[in-house]
Amino acid sequence: MKNKKGFTLIELLAVIVILALLVAVAIPAVTKYLNTSRKGVFADNAAAAISAVRNQTIIDGITGTKTYTLEEINALLEKKLIKSPWGPYKEAAVTVTETNGAYAYTIFLTDGQHCIGTKNGTEITEIDEKDVNADAVKPTSSTNPCGTYSAS
Repeated sequence: MKNKKGFTLIELLAVIVILALLVAVAIPAVTKYLNTSRKGVFADNAAAAISAVRNQTIIDGITGTKTYTLEEINALLEKKLIKSPWGPYKEAAVTVTETNGAYAYTIFLTDGQHCIGTKNGTEITEIDEKDVNADAVKPTSSTNPCGTYSAS
């Protein structure tokens, strides 16, 4: 009897089907991991903006309330807020509120597709610094309109 070497067509098809199933299972997991990582980078950039403003607040000794724009924040940062994981940053605002020597920091940051904080018409909701994390990064939707910030 002849010794036949190689794989049959059925064996090759079985391997291809198994690989296809593995890829089908892996893609959603990798996509979720990438999205979580992007949100983490976005939140880290927001935390860096707050940290830069905090350092400037210490230097300037601000009293009352002051809002820093994206341009002012970038002037304070070594690594500028230029591009988020989804696209260029559109607007940022860090508001410092001093009350009896205690400072509170809030932030609104958006790239137009995702944001920390919201804007609905003229109503802006900033996020307190202690709440800045990957879970605070939300995609733009009708219930979470990122909008743009305009200080009044």
